[in-house]
Formats: sequence, C-alpha cells, structure tokens
Amino acid sequence: LPEPEQAVMTWLPFEHPINLNGLTITSCAVNHPGNAFGYLIEDAAEDISILISGDTASTEAIWELAFAQKNLAAIFVDVAFPDRLENLAQRAGHYTPRSFARQMESFPRTDLPFYVYHLKPAYHDEVVRDLLALENNRLQLIADDEVYQFQSC
Repeated sequence: LPEPEQAVMTWLPFEHPINLNGLTITSCAVNHPGNAFGYLIEDAAEDISILISGDTASTEAIWELAFAQKNLAAIFVDVAFPDRLENLAQRAGHYTPRSFARQMESFPRTDLPFYVYHLKPAYHDEVVRDLLALENNRLQLIADDEVYQFQSC
C-alpha cells in the first residue's frame, strides 16, 4: 500500500461552491460522525437543482440550503437502518424510514420526490419493508440500474 506521501488519490475539501461542467456544486456539513457532507447540485442552464443529503441524520443546515432553492426538483436522502434500530441510527448519524418521515413533516414543500439510498446491506430488506409500510409515494427507493432525469419546476 502506498504511503500518504505517495497516495494514489488525495481528497481535498472545498468550502465554496465549485463549478464543474456547467454545474455548481455547494457542500454542506451534515450530522454524521467523522465529517460528512451533503451536496446541492445546480444547473443554471436548465434552471434546476437537486440535493444529495450525504451520510446524515437530522441536519437543519442542509434542509435550509435545499428549500432556499426555488428550482429544487428532487432530494436523494440517506436512510440506512430499519425503524427498530432508531437508537443505533441516531448514534451512527443516519435516518430510519420513520425518522425521515418525521423530518419530512417540517419541510415547506410537499411536492418533492425523495429518492432513498444508502441502505445498510445487512438490513436492506427490513428497511424496504419499513419504507413500504409508510405508504408514502414521495419516498422512492433508488435502483442501481436506473437513470434519473429531472425537469425544472
């Protein structure tokens, strides 16, 4: 394995929005052990933005960033653990289906789809069952082979 001085890849944080291939990407620190970030991705040419929550539990700053965008079309959200492990999820800095559904109640918009990702493999089927039990059609499980396209609001 390479030494840090000869790393194959070096990760560099960014504190200000960056522009990349016509997109503006803004990072936001989120509630997760070990420093994690969510990202707002904006496409000014298409007048559209999406939010990717990153590994997170409840973090007001990311939701404020998201809902300040009038052109927000979708949110991708980390829902990692089943409802029965809510205490573990909180300690680990993640949502459960039920805890995210409670968070959604505070959101100012009720028209957005939420794409759920980051299910822990050991609990995948249980998280899916808990999601389905909510009977909330705004919460959609992402599929590995799916391409997601969004239109401006």
